[in-house]
Amino acid sequence: MKTRVTLALDPEVSHRGKLAARARGTTFPGLVEQLLIKEPVSSVKGPPSFGNRWLGKLFFLKRQGLAWIISKRNTNLEGLEAAMQAAAAMLFKAHFIVTRNTRDYGHSPIKAITPAQALAMVCKD
Repeated sequence: MKTRVTLALDPEVSHRGKLAARARGTTFPGLVEQLLIKEPVSSVKGPPSFGNRWLGKLFFLKRQGLAWIISKRNTNLEGLEAAMQAAAAMLFKAHFIVTRNTRDYGHSPIKAITPAQALAMVCKD
Protein backbone atom coordinates (compact mmCIF):
# COMPACT_ATOMS: atom_id res chain seq x y z
CA MET A 1 0.00 0.00 0.00
CA LYS A 2 1.34 3.42 -0.95
CA THR A 3 1.27 6.56 1.19
CA ARG A 4 0.07 9.84 -0.23
CA VAL A 5 2.52 12.75 0.08
CA THR A 6 1.89 16.37 -0.86
CA LEU A 7 4.78 18.39 -2.29
CA ALA A 8 4.83 22.16 -2.69
CA LEU A 9 6.98 22.95 -5.72
CA ASP A 10 7.72 25.95 -7.87
CA PRO A 11 5.50 25.70 -10.98
CA GLU A 12 8.53 25.58 -13.30
CA VAL A 13 10.11 22.77 -11.26
CA SER A 14 6.84 20.86 -11.29
CA HIS A 15 6.57 21.24 -15.07
CA ARG A 16 10.17 20.08 -15.58
CA GLY A 17 9.55 17.11 -13.28
CA LYS A 18 6.50 16.06 -15.27
CA LEU A 19 8.45 16.31 -18.52
CA ALA A 20 11.30 14.25 -17.07
CA ALA A 21 8.86 11.61 -15.81
CA ARG A 22 7.13 11.41 -19.19
CA ALA A 23 10.52 11.01 -20.93
CA ARG A 24 11.29 8.07 -18.61
CA GLY A 25 7.89 6.47 -19.13
CA THR A 26 6.66 6.98 -15.58
CA THR A 27 4.56 9.41 -13.56
CA PHE A 28 5.90 12.35 -11.59
CA PRO A 29 5.27 10.56 -8.24
CA GLY A 30 6.90 7.47 -9.73
CA LEU A 31 9.96 9.51 -10.68
CA VAL A 32 10.22 10.94 -7.16
CA GLU A 33 9.85 7.44 -5.71
CA GLN A 34 12.61 6.08 -7.98
CA LEU A 35 14.95 8.90 -6.96
CA LEU A 36 14.31 8.27 -3.27
CA ILE A 37 14.82 4.52 -3.64
CA LYS A 38 18.20 5.10 -5.32
CA GLU A 39 19.33 7.63 -2.70
CA PRO A 40 21.59 5.94 -0.11
CA VAL A 41 20.19 6.25 3.41
CA SER A 42 23.56 7.40 4.78
CA SER A 43 23.45 10.55 2.67
CA VAL A 44 20.03 11.57 4.02
CA LYS A 45 21.61 12.65 7.35
CA GLY A 46 22.03 16.21 6.14
CA PRO A 47 24.22 18.21 3.83
CA PRO A 48 27.82 17.01 3.65
CA SER A 49 30.55 19.12 5.16
CA PHE A 50 32.67 21.29 2.92
CA GLY A 51 35.56 18.84 3.20
CA ASN A 52 33.44 15.80 2.39
CA ARG A 53 32.02 17.49 -0.72
CA TRP A 54 35.55 17.92 -2.09
CA LEU A 55 37.10 14.75 -0.63
CA GLY A 56 39.41 13.09 -3.14
CA LYS A 57 39.12 15.84 -5.73
CA LEU A 58 42.22 17.63 -6.95
CA PHE A 59 42.90 21.31 -6.72
CA PHE A 60 45.52 23.08 -8.75
CA LEU A 61 46.62 26.38 -7.28
CA LYS A 62 49.00 28.31 -9.52
CA ARG A 63 50.65 31.67 -9.05
CA GLN A 64 54.14 32.63 -10.17
CA GLY A 65 55.02 29.03 -10.99
CA LEU A 66 53.66 27.59 -7.72
CA ALA A 67 51.54 24.50 -8.30
CA TRP A 68 50.14 22.46 -5.47
CA ILE A 69 48.10 19.32 -5.89
CA ILE A 70 46.05 18.61 -2.82
CA SER A 71 43.87 15.66 -2.01
CA LYS A 72 43.06 13.72 1.13
CA ARG A 73 45.38 10.96 -0.05
CA ASN A 74 48.54 12.93 -0.71
CA THR A 75 48.74 15.56 2.01
CA ASN A 76 50.53 15.37 5.35
CA LEU A 77 48.10 17.82 6.91
CA GLU A 78 45.17 16.78 9.07
CA GLY A 79 42.23 16.80 6.69
CA LEU A 80 41.47 18.27 3.35
CA GLU A 81 40.22 21.57 4.79
CA ALA A 82 43.57 22.23 6.52
CA ALA A 83 45.40 21.38 3.31
CA MET A 84 43.25 23.75 1.29
CA GLN A 85 43.77 26.55 3.82
CA ALA A 86 47.53 25.98 3.80
CA ALA A 87 47.56 26.06 -0.02
CA ALA A 88 45.54 29.29 -0.05
CA ALA A 89 47.95 30.80 2.49
CA MET A 90 50.87 29.88 0.22
CA LEU A 91 49.07 31.23 -2.83
CA PHE A 92 48.58 34.63 -1.22
CA LYS A 93 52.02 34.60 0.44
CA ALA A 94 50.61 34.75 3.96
CA HIS A 95 53.07 34.81 6.84
CA PHE A 96 50.82 32.85 9.21
CA ILE A 97 47.63 30.83 9.42
CA VAL A 98 45.60 32.02 12.42
CA THR A 99 43.59 29.17 13.95
CA ARG A 100 42.51 27.83 17.32
CA ASN A 101 43.57 24.35 16.22
CA THR A 102 47.26 24.56 15.37
CA ARG A 103 47.65 20.76 15.67
CA ASP A 104 46.13 20.27 12.21
CA TYR A 105 48.87 22.40 10.66
CA GLY A 106 51.92 20.57 12.05
CA HIS A 107 53.28 19.87 8.54
CA SER A 108 52.07 23.09 6.95
CA PRO A 109 54.59 25.12 4.93
CA ILE A 110 53.01 28.22 6.54
CA LYS A 111 53.32 28.47 10.33
CA ALA A 112 50.02 28.22 12.22
CA ILE A 113 49.51 30.47 15.24
CA THR A 114 46.64 30.93 17.69
CA PRO A 115 44.46 34.07 17.76
CA ALA A 116 46.11 35.03 21.06
CA GLN A 117 49.54 34.84 19.44
CA ALA A 118 48.32 36.92 16.50
CA LEU A 119 46.91 39.59 18.84
CA ALA A 120 50.14 39.65 20.82
CA MET A 121 52.10 40.23 17.60
CA VAL A 122 49.76 43.05 16.51
CA CYS A 123 49.68 44.74 19.91
CA LYS A 124 53.48 44.50 20.28
CA ASP A 125 54.04 46.83 17.30
